[in-house]
Amino acid sequence: MKNLYPERFFYLGIVKGQKKEKLFKESSIFILPTFYKTEAFPLTIIEAMYFGNAIITTDHNYLSDVVKPNNGFLIEKNRQKKLLKR
Repeated sequence: MKNLYPERFFYLGIVKGQKKEKLFKESSIFILPTFYKTEAFPLTIIEAMYFGNAIITTDHNYLSDVVKPNNGFLIEKNRQKKLLKR
């Protein structure tokens, strides 16, 4: 998918340690579309929530048990383009 808003959204790849903590502290929204069969609940979502980030993720496995309207938003699997319409 073409990045229609390159100045607003960034894929940073793997970020670890203090750099990751700093990034969470400086951010307000964490986006992680996920749909792997074996992925029950990504730890990065818990980390982002700890730092007060709103979560945008896929309605997959157990994520709907924790991501609610007061702390995030769930999108349907394979419907990431819906994010651009928000």
